[in-house]
Amino acid sequence: MMAMARRSRTRRLEVACALLLFGLGCGDPYRDRLLDGLPDEDPKFRPGELHRPGQPCLACHSDYGGAPEFSLGGTIFSGSEPTETPSLLGGYTVRVYDSEGQTRDLLSNSCGNFYIRRADWDPAFPLRAELYEDNPAKPGKLIQVTVMSSRIAREGSCAGCHVGHRSPLSPGAVYVPGTTPGAPSDACPTPWLGPDPRAPVQGLK
Repeated sequence: MMAMARRSRTRRLEVACALLLFGLGCGDPYRDRLLDGLPDEDPKFRPGELHRPGQPCLACHSDYGGAPEFSLGGTIFSGSEPTETPSLLGGYTVRVYDSEGQTRDLLSNSCGNFYIRRADWDPAFPLRAELYEDNPAKPGKLIQVTVMSSRIAREGSCAGCHVGHRSPLSPGAVYVPGTTPGAPSDACPTPWLGPDPRAPVQGLK
């Protein structure tokens, strides 16, 4: 009887250890490395819709990162020359089409950020994106600025691909063509273009 009890306890211990080891091995090294590579939160700004411009939003805003889940998120910049320091642009509309014909318009806020929560829209990939600005001659109407030449296959963070300046590895950040960078604003955190502007994904070296 005592031998059976010992075997039962031993079996329970083996199962517990196996579950522990399984749990320790369930992390995602790619996502962990991406999260570890992000800078600390700017202490002058509380986490919210204006924070972390230029960073890959879904690194945190996902079931893995723990923040409220987004389907899409990104930042719009002015200036695209390698010698320019980009600034953030608000008031631009990113129009997104999914593979089922649904469309959503995402407006960039005062720090250039735009996003949509997964609870509000869970689009069918691949996606198509277009960029619009307000028509000064016709209030309430939009003028198309540019069209993304490729489709968004599955990456909901614009900065998952659009990082730094244009290079053989990156199309560059999401810039509005023909715009000139303005002076940095104290109303927004300093935009982050990644530790290596040539890296295809922010946070990776």
